[in-house]
Amino acid sequence: HKRPPQDQNAAAITLSRQARHLLRTAGSAEVSCDQLDVWRGAVAASLYLAPFQNRLTFALNGLKDALPRLVHLDGGHWQRDPARHLRALAQMIELRQWLRDTKTAVPPALDEVIHRMTPMLRAYRLGDGGLAAFNGGGCGDVALIERVLELSGSAAKAVSSAPHTGFHRLTAKHTHVVMDVGAPVHGNAGTLAFEVSAGKQRLIVNCGG
Repeated sequence: HKRPPQDQNAAAITLSRQARHLLRTAGSAEVSCDQLDVWRGAVAASLYLAPFQNRLTFALNGLKDALPRLVHLDGGHWQRDPARHLRALAQMIELRQWLRDTKTAVPPALDEVIHRMTPMLRAYRLGDGGLAAFNGGGCGDVALIERVLELSGSAAKAVSSAPHTGFHRLTAKHTHVVMDVGAPVHGNAGTLAFEVSAGKQRLIVNCGG
């Protein structure tokens, strides 16, 4: 059933108010776990809401400036949580698709970050296809992980060392080891924790989130 016109108008007014507030405050937002959400919302409003299309350059520049603070040079998410890394990568891929769907040029910085994050996501995986559970994250959904890797467009192999994010990965035939060698972050002190899988079996694990 279609919404009554008055309901549609009320929804449009509310959406416009929220978009206006977001675009007004996005530049002053502090770096936090919500920073990517802030700029994704700003880009979405600029792409899909006619009154705000003149703010697209502002939104894309804000996103571009935020990316180096959100993703380390080795491709790891700044929170050092594999599950959060997966979510952030999926969000960036979705954002890139919005730009493509609207025939908007994709900023090279966004493409570059996606291609850096993809081999890092592969590095977090154990033999069963799920993620190692570090810094509050869980194992993730294997089907979602596979889909994100597919949509990334990157065939780069898993990194073995991520010195900026603080993880190392060892692989010998069907045995995989992922170790946290970074400093504690946000109350998560898992330094030198590690997970081991043999084939599809997890032998040594963390408790996760």
